[in-house]
Amino acid sequence: MKSLKKYELIPLKMLLCLSLAFSLMSCVEEIELRTQDFESIIVFEANITNEFKQQEVFISRTFRFEDDGPSKETNADVRVLSNGSPFADFIEIEPGRYLSRQPFAAQENISYSLEVTTRDGRNYISEPSQLPGVAEIESMSVEPSQDGFGNTGVSILVNSTGNSAQGNFYKFEYSETYKIIAPFWRSDNLVPDSQVGPCDFSIQPREEEERVCFSTNESIDIILAETLSLPEDKINNFETRFIRLDNTIIAHRYSILLKQFVIPSTANDYFQKRRELSSQDNLFSQAQPGFLEGNITSVESPEEERVIGVFYTSTVSENRFYFNWVDLFPNQDPPEIPCRTSAPPLTNIDGSCLLEESVIANRVRYWEPNLNQGENEGPYVVVPRECGDCTAIGSNIVPDFWEE
Repeated sequence: MKSLKKYELIPLKMLLCLSLAFSLMSCVEEIELRTQDFESIIVFEANITNEFKQQEVFISRTFRFEDDGPSKETNADVRVLSNGSPFADFIEIEPGRYLSRQPFAAQENISYSLEVTTRDGRNYISEPSQLPGVAEIESMSVEPSQDGFGNTGVSILVNSTGNSAQGNFYKFEYSETYKIIAPFWRSDNLVPDSQVGPCDFSIQPREEEERVCFSTNESIDIILAETLSLPEDKINNFETRFIRLDNTIIAHRYSILLKQFVIPSTANDYFQKRRELSSQDNLFSQAQPGFLEGNITSVESPEEERVIGVFYTSTVSENRFYFNWVDLFPNQDPPEIPCRTSAPPLTNIDGSCLLEESVIANRVRYWEPNLNQGENEGPYVVVPRECGDCTAIGSNIVPDFWEE
């Protein structure tokens, strides 16, 4: 499960205290925030789709504000029922992440539900869920735009058509991959050479690709849409991603794999509330949305024990889309990684090899000889590693799906 923002699962009274604490932090001195009256609440997220694959269930627990993140619920007995009968068992492949033993795809007109027994013997069950309607992504596009704060950028838009006469609820997720080109790359590099002398170097060809790399990010925002209020079950030019023009991920070539989920109303309600809770503005709002409740309950204590999470079925459509900076802005320079050259002296005052330490620690890359060597400068001009070596921020392995 994607990590929930830290204040997302904090009880209401705690949020109010935090709001006051944050306002006080801007006064005189820093205040160390710590959670009071913490309640450990189990958290589920499970989406069974019509894709033939090993389906996933994520189980964790709420966490204190000062903690690094949610604790994973391990060693649970996880199973999915089909029309009330045992159907699929799940195994834990990493803490809190459970995969079905066998791949399967959810089928139409069948009710699925989740049953979980934790390692301490507590039992939980979800409401049944059936596949909602089907919708296919028809096209994607990109165009220059502005966000709600007046920032200039590009919007990635999607068009989709569903088959429901009443309309559908939609949730979008994406995986974006982009090309990185090191702006200060050159084919040679500095290599410490003890045969020449102490604190000296030879310039040798690089042994691996460090000019062109690729990096991938997964979406973390909750992106929802609905067509119930529209005349027909169609999504037209819906913005799924906004990228500011100063973001270097679009400086060269960019690709996005968009996944569209048609989800039931129970899942939509849950994600709407979760999005409200994760809103930064909401932390300071007088109208706090309260507890994040889903469709999973405790078997032993359905009225007393609070449970967070949702189990739902969904249909999926996906599409990959590419664009280049030069296609959108042929007369405008792309954003660049901030880079600054320097010519550090070879040695420190104490005689230690200053530049050699930086080279061995992989902090710099060679750029050019320092032909106009000034006072307190060395004979080589270097740049920070990320400016001359793309593997500092990406991988030099070309993704299998990549197209130029």
